Amino acid sequence: MRKTLAALISMASLVTFSTAATFEVKGRDYLLDGRPFLILSGEMHYPRVPREYWHDRLKKAKAMGLNTICTYLFWNVHEPQPGKWDFSGNADFVAFIKACQEEGLHVLVRPGPYVCTEWEFGGYPGWILADPKTVVRSTDPKFLKPAMAYLEKVSAMLKPLQVENGGPVLMIQVENEYGSYGDDQAFLKAHVDAIRKGGYTGTLFTADPPNALEKGTIPGIAATVNFGNDAKKAFEKYEELRPGQARMIGEFWVGWFDHWGAPHASTEAGPKAAEFDWALSQGISANIYMFHGGTNWGFYAGSNWNGGRFEPDTTSYDYSALLDEAGRPTAKFDAFKEVIKKRVPNAVFGPMPEPLPIIEIPEIKLTAAAPLFSRPPDSQVSEQPKTMEALGQTFGYILYTTKVKGPFRGVLSVPSIRDRAIILVDGKRQGVPMDRRVNRFSAEVEIPAGEHTLGLFVENMGRINFSKEMVNERKGLIGPVKLGEKTLTGWTNIQYPFKPKWLDGRTTIDGDPKTVGKFEQPVIYRGGFTLEKTGDTWLDMRKFGKGVVWVNGHNLGRYWQVGAQQGLYLPGCWLKKGQNEIILLETDLSNTPLILTGVKEPIWQQNVEASRLSRKPGQEFKADGLEAVTEGEFAQGSDWQVVKLPAPATGRYFALESLDAYDDKPFAAVAELLFIDENGKDLPREKMHVVYADSEELTGDDGTAANVIDNQPTTFWHSEWKANKPAHPHQIVLDLGGEHTITGFRYLPRPGAGSQGGRIKRYRAFFSKELFPGL
Repeated sequence: MRKTLAALISMASLVTFSTAATFEVKGRDYLLDGRPFLILSGEMHYPRVPREYWHDRLKKAKAMGLNTICTYLFWNVHEPQPGKWDFSGNADFVAFIKACQEEGLHVLVRPGPYVCTEWEFGGYPGWILADPKTVVRSTDPKFLKPAMAYLEKVSAMLKPLQVENGGPVLMIQVENEYGSYGDDQAFLKAHVDAIRKGGYTGTLFTADPPNALEKGTIPGIAATVNFGNDAKKAFEKYEELRPGQARMIGEFWVGWFDHWGAPHASTEAGPKAAEFDWALSQGISANIYMFHGGTNWGFYAGSNWNGGRFEPDTTSYDYSALLDEAGRPTAKFDAFKEVIKKRVPNAVFGPMPEPLPIIEIPEIKLTAAAPLFSRPPDSQVSEQPKTMEALGQTFGYILYTTKVKGPFRGVLSVPSIRDRAIILVDGKRQGVPMDRRVNRFSAEVEIPAGEHTLGLFVENMGRINFSKEMVNERKGLIGPVKLGEKTLTGWTNIQYPFKPKWLDGRTTIDGDPKTVGKFEQPVIYRGGFTLEKTGDTWLDMRKFGKGVVWVNGHNLGRYWQVGAQQGLYLPGCWLKKGQNEIILLETDLSNTPLILTGVKEPIWQQNVEASRLSRKPGQEFKADGLEAVTEGEFAQGSDWQVVKLPAPATGRYFALESLDAYDDKPFAAVAELLFIDENGKDLPREKMHVVYADSEELTGDDGTAANVIDNQPTTFWHSEWKANKPAHPHQIVLDLGGEHTITGFRYLPRPGAGSQGGRIKRYRAFFSKELFPGL
């Protein structure tokens, strides 16, 4: 006899931690001790939250009515060097899981090793790339052996914590959204085998977006669905593949993450709460991603690869979550709590903890300074530049130097920079930095007569954490480097990893900061400030250029004047009454301000860069004289649509032109475009990129054109709507990466049941072997 919805939701509040409980998936239900259990989970990651604040955030989860916490485990945190393990301090995931249990919360664990989550290299350690032949996220033994050894180790640590042994852990996830990456069942089976070999005997599950469920799921193992909109449609797809089985949202994306140089991502509480309400009304379990995002401390922020564009993530992982970066409830917190009250009558709401203090710091003085290169660390000499991984380095910077002879005035070039390079001649900055974000791998330089030292100070901005581009994600100079037509050789590779305590004894910071900054090279500053009371604050970095900040030995992460993040979160638990120390690395400015302040709110201010626009000066798509390969009207709604060409067409450049929109407004928006080959398969996207968009909204929203090929259905290209509102027609042009024969394309409108703005009505499509006129 089927359990009623009332019986199911009543179990959501029953959190029982006996010496031995049972948890299983049976038919439509998750069963805890044999009774239906509605999982009300919130995502929170222990490395992103100071350990001192874990209980505060967990109490707030309980106060909202949640009964479960979901967390990833992070391989690169726990094995920073091969065979060297760290489960201490903020890396003590066992203590975090026990803290959840102490607060009356069950736990879902996602050990990876791949976790994505806008984290450096998706959780993989950089050292795994030391061998240039290693292929990550595959069955390559050079990758799989250490990855599965990690998985076995953490599985053994999780065994005593599983619910069957009196712990809080209900389930462990197998890999992570693998269906969006591949379809190798042997690869997934290796993960299952490692978990079981480690000793965990409890329930397993997978998590994938709706369109990747078929590839990412495993027979006999529970499946969950990840999405941010259109819950009903997502579960219609789920029912096609898993009819009558237990339903859960593995990740309900309530916000989004931020990239440097892009607008701050935020979402409204109402539409997200409505989707959550629908799910609970159907008896569907849910994991809110993110309940609390926290911060990518140090160098742990990752990067995305979006339609041929490298997009490094910000230090803040605010995510427009239910708790903000400082753990304060947002409007979403209240809205979701009301949904739980409405749909789960017997939910238990714990007491809300007292708010943590927020303070201002009126003045923090930088009182001493030293040029970064004044005392160079150990170095290695090589004919060609070595990658960071070949040097045994994971994070930070490398200074590459070689001798050159002048006079010379011309182009310095390199095939690729991973990820940003300041050019120096005799230790002084010259020209505009090379920048992978905008594919700027060359620059004008001037070398005086005689012999000089040419330097390239290369920063690792975070390894890519999503897409198959991860396979090639080695950092540093990807040579050869050319000065004009001459290939440069004889390089010195000088490492600046900035590990904890790395600066101690290496750089004496005792110079006059008013004069040191004139050296025209990266500078380390030191200062201090005195506090009578402690509390959370944000360091206002708007007057600074680019760099990293440490306070009392804690690496707060990167800052960058391009924004939108302009404030660095500083937790009060890392401050102390009396004297505090600050160290600041400034790489870009020679006139660095010597005073900064702490403020009570985060600062989001984007400085829009023209280089982010897909449309370059002088470009204008001209359709006159072009023959469309197809034209017509898209259907209303937010579903995927398939457009079949009248006949197969061969070309390289595809243009989609919107002629009007369903809401009769002047905007165009597209979430995803896929192209269908002669065999009915989608063309691979790895080499595709946007070459033109007539208009992109980069201030009010992240409406960059590259979103149409980022494999993220919640992001979309949107024509300008804030400062300007150009009229139809609008065009977007893609380079498919080579000549292909296509029989049609698949189009995904912008997401959301109530989001009509920019949904295209009439359209034309063009396909050509040559780039279109005007481009």
